[in-house]
Amino acid sequence: MKIITTLISLFMLNAIQAQVKERVENSSLNNVDPDYTANVQFKEKLASLEGTFQIQYSNNTIKPLLYKETVTLINILREDTTDIYFDQCEFVKIYIPSNEKISAVDFIPLEREKYVPVVNSSNE
Repeated sequence: MKIITTLISLFMLNAIQAQVKERVENSSLNNVDPDYTANVQFKEKLASLEGTFQIQYSNNTIKPLLYKETVTLINILREDTTDIYFDQCEFVKIYIPSNEKISAVDFIPLEREKYVPVVNSSNE
């Protein structure tokens, strides 16, 4: 599964790298890319997934974007019993809790974005 996740991460990185430059300045953490919000099917898919995935970013100077491809991958990658993380880019990971976790009675819906600072493990 790790190899597949890595390959998908590389595919995603290549697919979105050119888009990131032009869209970063015009996006905000609370808004989905306007090119996609006009798409009714995308909005319906996003609404059905709301609270069941999280964009985790480790650099608070960037604004993570939510791509149509990422939303599609969330359903494809979600597993029954294992939580999944995949890198969207260097500072952004997508967290996808398992079906088991999101079906639990005590599951609390996730915020769409969350700042997760990187902890430096080296002793300086």
